[in-house]
Amino acid sequence: MRSIAAVMVVTSCGSATRVDTIAKPHITITGNESFDESTLVPSQMVVTISRTYLAGLERCYSELLRREPSARGTVVIDLTVTASGAVANPKVRAFADLGGCVESQVRTWSFPIPNDADGTPTDARFQVTLALETSR
Repeated sequence: MRSIAAVMVVTSCGSATRVDTIAKPHITITGNESFDESTLVPSQMVVTISRTYLAGLERCYSELLRREPSARGTVVIDLTVTASGAVANPKVRAFADLGGCVESQVRTWSFPIPNDADGTPTDARFQVTLALETSR
């Protein structure tokens, strides 16, 4: 589990100083489903996303939180990992206007090459569900 903290922004104008607390984004992978038989399994996807790509998703969420501090919800990502390990045709269902940023992140992802039962590289479809929440 990732730690959650708050960021404080101090602004001053003349003799007045204002302290704003910006909520820290927290993203949890709550679901991961595979729609094809391959050597790339959902647990590998979770590990790769958590270790490599979660920071980019948190940046997207942080940008949204600056505009909408109480924003929270679920994001569902449908993607295909191609026979070369690249992501193709990601589709993102998200709340607010988060989808475009998340989709641009997902398009840059890569994973281990999925192979079929014969060991031949193949495409594999997945759905990843994320829960986005905040902590102050």
